[in-house]
Amino acid sequence: MNLFNRFAALNRQFANTSRSTQIRVFCQKSSSSPSKWRLTPASSNYANHWRLDRAFSWILLGTIPLGLTYPSKAMDVVIAVCVVGHQQTGLSSVVTDYVRTDFLRGMATKTVQGATMALSAATLAGLLYLTFADIGITETVRRIWAVEPKKFEVV
Repeated sequence: MNLFNRFAALNRQFANTSRSTQIRVFCQKSSSSPSKWRLTPASSNYANHWRLDRAFSWILLGTIPLGLTYPSKAMDVVIAVCVVGHQQTGLSSVVTDYVRTDFLRGMATKTVQGATMALSAATLAGLLYLTFADIGITETVRRIWAVEPKKFEVV
């Protein structure tokens, strides 16, 4: 049966059913082989993970404009920690959602999670180095925005 006929048959079947039934029937009919549903581990709590990510976002929403207005080392440290925390929670969610857990008995997920932790640690170290050994995060951003384009003379 070609794809158009299959779609037409599903459309006729869905005409008089509820939306939840439509989704369930479509999911059952769309895959040719039964798929494994991944269950979340009992120890994980994704609601708290989401709340932590939102907290970092809200803190950044206030500290970035405040830090650009009144640059200081304390604001740079808060910005650095929140940027890295927001990065880590986002990358961790991507890894949890898209890296297969059954590949090599979960070693792929653990390896990629370790790589995201290493990336976050390196990012935090770099931002803290910029804060304490150089001009700081907010002053760097202010200087980048203050660069004027070169003016060329027409001969």
